[in-house]
Amino acid sequence: MRPLLALNLKQEDFAISECDKVSLAHVIERFLWHIVVAQGYKIKDCTTPKYIRIAKTIFAKTFGPLLNSIYSKKHTKKGKLLIKICKIPVYSKPMFKS
Repeated sequence: MRPLLALNLKQEDFAISECDKVSLAHVIERFLWHIVVAQGYKIKDCTTPKYIRIAKTIFAKTFGPLLNSIYSKKHTKKGKLLIKICKIPVYSKPMFKS
C-alpha cells in the first residue's frame, strides 16, 4: 500500500466532474489487486476456495510481467507525478505546491 499512500491523495483528488467517464477511485479499485501483485506481494483470501486462489497465483506468475508494463508511475521533469495505464495518462498531480 506504500506506493498508493505515497501519492498523498486527498478527498478533492477524487472529485468527479460531469464530463468524467472514469474516476480516479474507479481506476484504483480496478487495478489495486494488480498493483499489489506486480510489486511481488501475495493477496491472501480465506473466503475464496483453494482452487481459485491457485488460479490467481498462476495468473499472477504468468501475467505479472505484462501487468508491470501496463501500469507505470513516474515523476516528470515538470515536477508532476504521472500515472499511466496502458500508456494512457490517468492521473497527474504536482509533486510540490508552488
